[in-house]
Amino acid sequence: MGVEASVTDIGALIDKAEQMGLKVSSMENGALRAGAQPILEAAKQNLETPSLHHLGSKQFEKDSIVTKKLLESITIGNPKKDRLRGGRYIKVFTSRPNAHLVEFGHAGPAPAPPHPFMRTAYQNNKEEVKRTIIEVLREGIKQ
Repeated sequence: MGVEASVTDIGALIDKAEQMGLKVSSMENGALRAGAQPILEAAKQNLETPSLHHLGSKQFEKDSIVTKKLLESITIGNPKKDRLRGGRYIKVFTSRPNAHLVEFGHAGPAPAPPHPFMRTAYQNNKEEVKRTIIEVLREGIKQ
């Protein structure tokens, strides 16, 4: 379970860097890592924020606030090539096997509403991710 940040939309900067003979892959990797950081931080903050859980009568806290297992499992992966669409991508993900039950809710035996933490982290930080990636690539081209 995770979200992706991609640099396929900023091909002009990458083309310019390649023309200048710069090491584009290391620049892309650094830009993707920097762009993924706001998503990682927001996802962790979302998990630390209590929400209604179990029929709306209790606070959601057992897995994310008290034990911190889910919180500590969120990480940034390694940049990879996207063979289908071109470009590169990086994932911010959790290694916990049942994280989707928190993100999307579950139906029972004790029905629980969703407590989205990855989707909202990505949706609320999309523009910051793009700006960060572009800024890091521009800095790499200037050097």
